[in-house]
Amino acid sequence: MDKRPVGMFDSGVGGLTVLKQFRRLLPEENVIYFADTAHVPIGDRSREELILFVRQILDFMQEQGVKAVLFACNTTSAIVLNRVKDDYPFPMIGTIRAGVKEAVRQTQNKRIGVIATNNTVKSHAFASFIQMEDVGYQTVELGCPKLVPLIEAGQTEGETVEKAVAEYLDAIKEKKADTLILGCTHYPFLSRIITEMAGENMHIVDPALETSKEMAGLLREKNLLNQSGTPGWVQFYASGDPEAFQKSADKLIPHYVKNVKHQSWD
Repeated sequence: MDKRPVGMFDSGVGGLTVLKQFRRLLPEENVIYFADTAHVPIGDRSREELILFVRQILDFMQEQGVKAVLFACNTTSAIVLNRVKDDYPFPMIGTIRAGVKEAVRQTQNKRIGVIATNNTVKSHAFASFIQMEDVGYQTVELGCPKLVPLIEAGQTEGETVEKAVAEYLDAIKEKKADTLILGCTHYPFLSRIITEMAGENMHIVDPALETSKEMAGLLREKNLLNQSGTPGWVQFYASGDPEAFQKSADKLIPHYVKNVKHQSWD
């Protein structure tokens, strides 16, 4: 039995969609969740900046004695994970692979749409993983820079959100994709609108659940599971204003985020 915490991080509230799924699967696990709100949005940051931000977070996670780290962020999963995964003593996973495997399982016409940040799309990480599954698949990747700022502000309903989602989904539907990967962990907060606008013929894949299953499998494989029989704890940290992160989270998941501590290197 290993009571050490699992580390999890994102640029802000998006990773909470992964945290919720992970806690549902493994309620006994302790978690350190880091929200890098000082640098949000990260969708257009340079590769060098992203690597710096992630290394700072991973150094902090190592100081906290984590046993594994989940990149609850598609942008850093796509651009940074492979650059740093061998530099630390704990295993790490990202959100790309698990979502791709589920999308490949769901699609009927082998046309898979991906909505994500501009940086994730530029990396072509989803397309690369999809091609590894089968070279016959067609990937339609689309950057959606308007969505993360809206979600971080707590906006998940209304005309502005609907207009932005419609703009992006119309481009995906034009390519006749029958499966859509939510390629940013923020986007499940818009799942109702996305599902309605995508239509009943399009499968929606939320990588949060599949990624949580992958992390559960990794912990089990490496004998790292916490089997104490008691509910685990979550400690939240934010690199920006802790109260602002708390308020943003409360708009999306009321009373879920508590006792946010500040941790910054700037």
